[in-house]
Amino acid sequence: MTITNTKISGFYEIDIPVHVDERGSFQQWFTKYMHEGSIGKFEPVQANTSTSKKGVIRGIHYSTVKEGQSKLVICINGKVRDVAVDIRKCSKTFGQHDYIELEAGSGKVVFIEEGLGHSFEVLSESATLVYLLSSVYSPFFEKEINPMDKDLNIDWVTKDPILSEKDRNAKSFKDYIKGLN
Repeated sequence: MTITNTKISGFYEIDIPVHVDERGSFQQWFTKYMHEGSIGKFEPVQANTSTSKKGVIRGIHYSTVKEGQSKLVICINGKVRDVAVDIRKCSKTFGQHDYIELEAGSGKVVFIEEGLGHSFEVLSESATLVYLLSSVYSPFFEKEINPMDKDLNIDWVTKDPILSEKDRNAKSFKDYIKGLN
């Protein structure tokens, strides 16, 4: 296992071996202990699966629950560009973003620390992601920032994306900043 830092503190690319033979493949992408000491303790309490078609952008989502919400994400079908946005006011990289391309069978997993916004864009005909979350989904505490916000300047591959109504109407990054004061 190899853990690589990105330019955003708390957004990690994790490469885990995929074992392939004549039967297919096997990957142990999470154990309770595998990341301790490298990215901190991560105790999942919820698992989600998301399937989307090409051109879909989901997010930028974040949670304001008191205990925070970290995510461990793997792509089990297709290919996505997984994006983290630093929305931590006191961070050196506040307002910046970075991305990691995840593809089924690649061995790559991403870890997204609490306090980061999360989004992804589907690059293949369809894609399925599996998330492990450190806190339970709480609708009142789930927030979003518009992924197409010009101030964030995210270089999406898809120029005419499919967005949910909620993401399309999400607040701008400037409005997010106003809410911090």
